[in-house]
Amino acid sequence: MMSLISLLDILKTVWHIYKAFRQASIILQGGEIVAHTITDDCTNCAACEDSCPVNSISEQGDKRVIDADTCIDCGACVDTCPVNAIHA
Repeated sequence: MMSLISLLDILKTVWHIYKAFRQASIILQGGEIVAHTITDDCTNCAACEDSCPVNSISEQGDKRVIDADTCIDCGACVDTCPVNAIHA
């Protein structure tokens, strides 16, 4: 039986592959890739960091930031933020 950790690793890899193909498609169509960002409205509560399935959110100064290179654009952080400080 596959362990939960192995399944999560597989899902994470699939998301990274999906994101790479999606980004390539956007670039080929002349579009611009914009990752989720956290505004200055952030209260640094860490709800978004706890909800991120790929650990793309970390504390920087007095707010949280999203690493655009590892973010899979799932939107979990947007749904979790109590002050609506995260936007695509």
